Amino acid sequence: MQQQSGCCEVCTARQPLILHLLPYRGLHRRLCTACVLAAHPGSFCPICFEVFLNNNPPPPRLRLHCFKCPSIVHLSCDVAAPAPAHYLCPPCSNPNFTFFNLPRAEPVQINLHLAKQLLAAASIAFESINNAAVISRINAEIRVKEALFAKAEVGQFLMNHHLMPKQKRCLSQSSDDDSSRKI
Repeated sequence: MQQQSGCCEVCTARQPLILHLLPYRGLHRRLCTACVLAAHPGSFCPICFEVFLNNNPPPPRLRLHCFKCPSIVHLSCDVAAPAPAHYLCPPCSNPNFTFFNLPRAEPVQINLHLAKQLLAAASIAFESINNAAVISRINAEIRVKEALFAKAEVGQFLMNHHLMPKQKRCLSQSSDDDSSRKI
C-alpha cells in the first residue's frame, strides 16, 4: 500500500487516495482500492468486505455465489437474497456500482464502510504479494538446482575430456611397456 501521487495503472484514476502494489496480469502494478477489489471478486464478501484469506471462503451452507461472477457473499450479509441459483452480488446487480467511491469533499473523510474496503484491498494486495514471493522463491530454488546440475554436468564433461588423452597415453604406455617386456 503506497500513499503517493500518481494514477492507477488499470482505471487511470488520477491521484487516488492510496495505491496498492500487487501482481496484476503477470506484472507488479499500482492499483487503486476500487481496482484491487474489482479484480479479486471471489476473495471477499462484497457486502461486509471480510477477506477470505488463503482462498478459504465460508462453508457452502453459509454463502451465496453470484450467478455472473465469482463473488461469494455471506448468507447472513444478504438476508433478503433471492433464490441462491439466481443470486447477483451488489456489483453485478447494479451497473453503476463502484467500490471505494470517495466523496469529492476536501479533506477526504473515510467512514467505516470505506475503511472496511480499504482494509480488504490492503489484505488482498498483501496476500497477492506474499503468494508471488513464495512462487518466486520456489522458482529461484528450482533454478539454483538446475544450475548446480548443469555445473556438475559441465564439470564431468570437462573432466572426461581432459582425462581421456591421459588415459589413452597411460594405456598406450602400458601396452608399450608390456610389449617391450615380451621381447
